[in-house]
Amino acid sequence: GGVGFAYTPDSTSIDDTMLRASSHQITRFFRWGIIGTGRIAEDFVTALKLVEDAQVVAVCSTNHEDRAKAFADKFKIPKAHATTESLCADPEVEIIYVASLHPYHKNGAILALQNGKHVLVEKPFGMNAAEAKEMIDLAREKKLFLMEAMWTRYFPIITRIRTLISKGKIGKVTSMQASFGFKADPTVPRLSQKDLGAGALLDVGVYVVSLASMIFGHKEPQQIRAIGELDDAGVDQQIGIVVGYPDGIAILHTAFNSDLPNEATIIGTEGRIKIHKPLWCPTRFSWHLSNGEADEEDYPLPKVDGQFNFTNSAGLHFEAKYVQQAIAAGKTESDLHTLQETLQIIQTMDEIREQIGLHYKAPAQH
Repeated sequence: GGVGFAYTPDSTSIDDTMLRASSHQITRFFRWGIIGTGRIAEDFVTALKLVEDAQVVAVCSTNHEDRAKAFADKFKIPKAHATTESLCADPEVEIIYVASLHPYHKNGAILALQNGKHVLVEKPFGMNAAEAKEMIDLAREKKLFLMEAMWTRYFPIITRIRTLISKGKIGKVTSMQASFGFKADPTVPRLSQKDLGAGALLDVGVYVVSLASMIFGHKEPQQIRAIGELDDAGVDQQIGIVVGYPDGIAILHTAFNSDLPNEATIIGTEGRIKIHKPLWCPTRFSWHLSNGEADEEDYPLPKVDGQFNFTNSAGLHFEAKYVQQAIAAGKTESDLHTLQETLQIIQTMDEIREQIGLHYKAPAQH
């Protein structure tokens, strides 16, 4: 069972007795198909071991059939499809996790929705707002569940922080600062090649932009200021961003040229809360109040049988569980991260890219 749907203080949308019952007996399995065979797809499949009613039934690679076969063998997945089209058409599959490279997220999501599948799309949701809107419109038309895999939002520690803030623990929130950056390996194509969607903003900047949106009540930004540095290939190496919201200011930093602190501080009139590194998959936060009171809390992740490529990937199971519970409840989007907010965040990123002269060409369709 673990933590059920109760990630927000006001989440009364699912009957508690239903959740308790489901944690003892599995009434149905949720059958997942995976688009993409990269490192995040590996971690997601491994993390799904923590979700007892999840089954991965099929996988495809966006361009290499042999990669899909190797992936299926490694993770004991019944079917490896030769194409995205055949995976999306597979009647065994009901939820599709899109874990391809950034420029191919939209293509995978659209194919999945056209075939009547629910969809979880890796971040960034799309390359730009136009892509995002196309995906959202189709999901609404088909009445299917669609969500960006902004996994941070589904960590119980984030729920706890949101509860403390809403109860006035640090007074009224006035500002926040957050950074996410690392020294990207130039020999890794997805981190260095612009045609594969490389760049700090789309890869890791999306986390701090999304966090700011969450902290300031999902409201539309009133002002956005960005200063960026691009390399010779036109890939953003670092960006300083200031976002003005109706209720405060977010100061954000993202980078591919250096390791940043990778933490966040939320500042209020009575104190501050610090989300410790790694802010995108945190297990510890602390607070310091103006009256001198201070404390910290730890939220260790569950152990899982298997190896992970990335930090704290066991935490991917929180979003997967949320998706399944939302679908079971007949929802078509996340209460914690609506499609409207998802679109708004991408519009914010479009504006940041515009200000620093960062433009991507539409990809060749796979």
